[in-house]
Amino acid sequence: MASITKLPPDENRGPLYLGVMIACLVLSVTFIALRTSVRLFMVKKLDLDDWFMLAALPFMIVNQGLSYVSLQYGMGRHIFFLGPPDIMNAIKYNAIAQIFNITTFYFVKASIVLFLLRLVTHLHKTKRMILWISFGLLTAMNVEALIVSIFQCQPLQKQWNPTSSGICWNRNVFQYSAYALAAVTILTDVVYLVLPIVYLWDLRVPTMRKVGIFALLGVGCVSMVCSIVTIPWLRDLSITLDVTYEIVPLACLKFAELNVAVWVGCVPALQPLFRKLMGPGSTMPDPESGEKNSHRLLAIKRSQDTGSTKSSAHGTMKSEYEVLDE
Repeated sequence: MASITKLPPDENRGPLYLGVMIACLVLSVTFIALRTSVRLFMVKKLDLDDWFMLAALPFMIVNQGLSYVSLQYGMGRHIFFLGPPDIMNAIKYNAIAQIFNITTFYFVKASIVLFLLRLVTHLHKTKRMILWISFGLLTAMNVEALIVSIFQCQPLQKQWNPTSSGICWNRNVFQYSAYALAAVTILTDVVYLVLPIVYLWDLRVPTMRKVGIFALLGVGCVSMVCSIVTIPWLRDLSITLDVTYEIVPLACLKFAELNVAVWVGCVPALQPLFRKLMGPGSTMPDPESGEKNSHRLLAIKRSQDTGSTKSSAHGTMKSEYEVLDE
């Protein structure tokens, strides 16, 4: 007699999934709302990085809304306890949500790199070039990931309904695309973490203030760690049959990765609020002041080169340190 495989308990990871989604969404909406309010009513200006972060919000809400709908059809439960219609609907809404997830992540990372470009300004051409190259690479990989997500099956519905007519690419294409996007995300996370540290390391900033800035950058490492941890799950998910259950840890990590990036990306823009509440010593580097100071420093450098001024190196360095104090 053939052996009968014992089914696992009818567990449901849906509540965990929902809890992570709600917590992340509430915090991200709060951070983006605070950022926008500060920029509108205190700074009275919205820059390109602010618009990118704002653009991420509706895509994030739709992404999590679709993920919530997938829970109603059994996402988070073992696939063995779901009927065919529920399986197809759970996978359908999750697949569509991934398209919005990729778009959201791109807007958030674009906001961060555009902020860093304003921070380093005209004084640091090499750093700006590195940032632009990383931005181009990030853009290319996200476009590639979107193309794979949308066109891996034609028509799209064949992703969740294998009985429908149409064709799908080899599933390895999707897996390798996910690996490539994860690798580029990790690489750009390293760039966006290291460059601010290099920029701030030698500046004459109070020690406690440096500690606070580096602590914030350390929180940003959480997003990078989430990217690294997802790689083994991507491999396991590609070979499992129990996709509706096994996908939850990966989905939670991706939500954490995305939302931590939102929080870290918004904090520097809140510095006028921090300055008002806790004093000027509590603020982060100010790209607005940095841009003004960079023009001043370039003028000083040109004057030194032509011999029209005898400003000392100490005076020039002092002006650069003021970038963090204004």
